[in-house]
Amino acid sequence: LASVDPRKARGPDNIPSAVQKICADELAPSLCVLFNKSLELGKLPAEWKKSLIVPIFKKNRKERVENYRPISLLSVTSKVLERCIFSHMIHHVSQFLSNSPSF
Repeated sequence: LASVDPRKARGPDNIPSAVQKICADELAPSLCVLFNKSLELGKLPAEWKKSLIVPIFKKNRKERVENYRPISLLSVTSKVLERCIFSHMIHHVSQFLSNSPSF
């Protein structure tokens, strides 16, 4: 939560990332319990799976649909969980790779 960028756009839950960053110390213990339970059960809350798709203008004429690209805005909570999983995976994979022979 401490590394959350407070300037990022809100996701479908409409919770500003700045609020989660400011309240990180208070939120972290509860989120940890929630994350661990979700991983234990192999289920995520439906809200964490939702995204808000927003068109972003690329270049040229704004009237043309092909000059836009979609981006998906996710909830900060789901991104924090992804980051936690990613760091654990990197830790385990790097241990495995450091023990394998180089080519």
